Amino acid sequence: MMLSEYLVSSRDRRTLLHLLIVDQATGSARELAKQAGVAYFPANTELRRMVEAGLADVVRKGAANVFRARRGPAANLVRKLLLLDSGTNDTVVKSSLVALGAPLVWDAAAAAPSLPLEETLARAAKLARQDVGVHRTLAFVFATWAGQVDYDRLFDEANRWHARRETGLYLELAGRASGNETLTAAAERFVDRRHKRREYFEQAAQADKWHAELVRSHTPAFAKRWGFWANLSVEDTAQFLNVHRHAA
Repeated sequence: MMLSEYLVSSRDRRTLLHLLIVDQATGSARELAKQAGVAYFPANTELRRMVEAGLADVVRKGAANVFRARRGPAANLVRKLLLLDSGTNDTVVKSSLVALGAPLVWDAAAAAPSLPLEETLARAAKLARQDVGVHRTLAFVFATWAGQVDYDRLFDEANRWHARRETGLYLELAGRASGNETLTAAAERFVDRRHKRREYFEQAAQADKWHAELVRSHTPAFAKRWGFWANLSVEDTAQFLNVHRHAA
């Protein structure tokens, strides 16, 4: 059990807190509920309570009430708590990936399959934006386990962990690189048209102008469709899959 799970027993509340305070999402109660994978009425109740607790603000924009995180010591404290759990969770996700056969450099003794397959894939897709090792090996795991994935559950987990576009990107990358049409077909459900502006998949890329320009110039069309600037190569990924399949 994570510390945040002990302190905040409601999964809906934890998910919405993470969405607002860590991810800095803004939107109406209905929009945030959809992003969090939470029913509208519980989400609206939780968001109103966050406003009362000094963790969120609500402003009127046209016909909608728009919620956003409030700046201040209370929100900063909650953010630190959620990020503390995130560091622990990264270890769990990596261990689960190794248990699934990911060619990561990792302590074999720690490689316990502690997470379900679909949760591992969704959380790893999000972690890949910060961890180059996970990014490099994740398509291999998607391709290897394509026949065992419950795609309905994967969709639910991707929404739960706010990783819908990232998961879709890896489904399509793995499908193209392996020639598996099941993966590329499954990816279509994950398209999220709410995101209008492209962002750098590798979050560190935007900090360096030269790196950012390189990433933009090497972004394939299918990655742009997911709303990302990402230095990806289907050919390199296919070669990686072949090498590690033969080594397995």
